[in-house]
Amino acid sequence: AAAMAEQTPGLLSTTEQDAIERDQTAITIRWGRLPGEVNRPSYKDTDRAITTLESKLQQLQTMKSPDAVTARKLRYDLIEALYDRQRYADVIAVYEEHTTTTEQIPDHALLAVAGSYLQLREPEKSLALLRQIEQKHPDDFDTKLAMVYAYVDNEAFEEAQALVSRMAQQEPPWQGGKDGIPRRENLKKLQADVTAALVQAFADNLGDAQSRLGGLLSKAPNNPGLRSELGYVYLWRGLPEHALREFNIAQSIQPEHLNARQGETAALLELAEFRSSHESLQQLEKQYPLNPGVKKLQRTWEIHNMRELRLTTGYGENSGVQEGSEDFNLDAWLYSQPLKYRYRPFLYTHYATAKFPEGNAEYRRIGAGLEYRQRKLELVSILTRDDDDNSGNAGLALNALWKPTDHWRLGTGYDSNSNDIPLRGRLNENVDGWLTNLDVSYYFHESRRIDTGLKYLDFSDGNIRKSAQATLFQRLVTKPHYKLDGTVGAYSSSNTRDNTSYFNPSKDLSFDVTLINEWLQFRQYDRSFRHRLGLSLGSYNQESFGTKATGLIFYEQQWNPNDTFEITYGISRTRRTYDGASENKTRLYLTLDWRF
Repeated sequence: AAAMAEQTPGLLSTTEQDAIERDQTAITIRWGRLPGEVNRPSYKDTDRAITTLESKLQQLQTMKSPDAVTARKLRYDLIEALYDRQRYADVIAVYEEHTTTTEQIPDHALLAVAGSYLQLREPEKSLALLRQIEQKHPDDFDTKLAMVYAYVDNEAFEEAQALVSRMAQQEPPWQGGKDGIPRRENLKKLQADVTAALVQAFADNLGDAQSRLGGLLSKAPNNPGLRSELGYVYLWRGLPEHALREFNIAQSIQPEHLNARQGETAALLELAEFRSSHESLQQLEKQYPLNPGVKKLQRTWEIHNMRELRLTTGYGENSGVQEGSEDFNLDAWLYSQPLKYRYRPFLYTHYATAKFPEGNAEYRRIGAGLEYRQRKLELVSILTRDDDDNSGNAGLALNALWKPTDHWRLGTGYDSNSNDIPLRGRLNENVDGWLTNLDVSYYFHESRRIDTGLKYLDFSDGNIRKSAQATLFQRLVTKPHYKLDGTVGAYSSSNTRDNTSYFNPSKDLSFDVTLINEWLQFRQYDRSFRHRLGLSLGSYNQESFGTKATGLIFYEQQWNPNDTFEITYGISRTRRTYDGASENKTRLYLTLDWRF
C-alpha cells in the first residue's frame, strides 16, 4: 500500500499516508522479532523501524503545530522497538521525557517500560507499572509473569511464589506430545512451572528447584530451555561439571540456544577453563552485544581479571597464659591480575604477636608466590623468609588441590617453616618446624559436605605432632532471608615430647557441635548486609587431665557494598582447657576481600 501511494502522489491525504506508514513501521517491528539465519533475531528490521520512527518524530518537532496524537503513537511504537533492541535506558528516556501522569499509555508500551525498569535494576518502578496493567487485564499471562520477576527483584519471594503457583494452576493439565515435547496448549503451563522452579532457586531453595526441573524434564527431555535452567541450578549448587553437561545437551538439541551458551560460558569459568570461557564470551559479545545476560557475563569476566586483596586479622584478650594475652594476628595476600589465563603472582605477609609471662613474642613472615589454576587442579607455591633481625629463615610452601569430580576434593601441602608453630615456643626456645598435610572432602552440594584432614608437624626441638580432624556441615533451615547451619566436628592429636614451654598435650581428643544463624537484612542486587550469631558446645579430653566442657559464641556482620568488595567483622568469646585449667578469650576479628 505504501509503495502504491508513493507511485501516485496526491492520491491519499496526509493523514491517510501517515496511517499507512505507521502500520508499515509496526509490521517492521514485528518482523524484527523473528529469527534470522542463525535462529536469532537479526535486528535489521528493528533498527530500520527505529530510524524511521526517530526521523518522523524529529519532523513533527520542526512543525509549527505538530500533531500531538500522532507524536504519541510514534513514541509508543519507538518504545516497543527500543525494548526489542534491548536499549532499555533509551526506553526509559523516551518514557520519562515525553509522558504525563494523565496520559493513557497503551498496555504493550507500558509493559516494555516496566520490563526496561526491571532490566535497569529499578524493580519498584517496574512493579508499580505492572500493577496498573494487571488491574485492567487481570488474566494476562505475560503481565503476571513479569510481575513474578519484579517481586523476586524486590526480595518479595512469598508474593512471587504465590503468584506463579496460581498461574500454573490456571493452565490446562500437562499432556506430553511425541518424544516428550510439550503440546502447544501446554507451553504456558510449562513456562509457569519453570518459573515456579526458578523462584525457588532465587529464594535459595535450590534442592526443590532441582527436583521440580528434573520432574519437568522427564516429561519434556528434548526441551533445551529446561536443560539450560537445570544447568544454572547445578551451577548455583556448586556443581559446574553437572551444569556443563546440561548446557551441552541443550546445545546438541538447539546449537544456538542463547541461554545454554551463556550457561556454558559461566560453567567453563567456574571450572577454570579460562581461555575457553573467554572465547565463548567474545562470540556472545559479537552476536548479542546488548543482551542483559551477556552483559552480566562481561561483568563477571571483568571482575575475574581484577587484582585482589585478601586480609584476615584479629585481636584477642585471654584470661590465661597458654595462648598469651593481647595477641594480634594478620595475614594478607595481594594478587596480580591473571597472566596467560592460568597464573596469578601474589605477595604474602604474616604477622603474629602475644604477651606471655616470659615476655612478648613476635613473628613476621613475608613471601612471594605463584598460583596456577586449570580444570580439576590448583597449584600454589610460595617462597618466604622470616622478617626479623635474628634468623631470616627462608621457607618454601607448596599446596595442591585436585577436584576429579564435582564432589571429591583432595588436597595436600608442605610448608618448610609453618605458621602453626606456637608463639610461646618461638619465644622461649626459638622453635620452628615444617608441616605436611592431607585433606579429603566430599561436597554433596551447597547444603552438605564432609571435610577430613591429617597433619604432620615436625618441630625443631624434636617434637612431632600428628593430628586428625573431621567435620560434617549440614544446612538445617533454608529460607530466603534466614539460614541455620549445623556443624559436627572432631579433632585428635598426639605429641612426642614432654615438658615443653608451649602447650603440648601427649594426646587429646575434642568434639563439638556448632549452630550458626544467618539473617539477610538487606539485599539489592550486588549490595547486601548479613549478620550471624553462632554457638558451639563441645568437650575436650586431654590425657592425664580428664574431660572438660568447651564453648564458643560469636556475632558477626558482613557487608557487600558492591560486587567487588566484601568485609566481615565480629566478636567471639571462647572457653578452652589447657592442662586441666580453663581459659576464656574475647576476640575481635575482621576479614576482607577486595577486587580492584
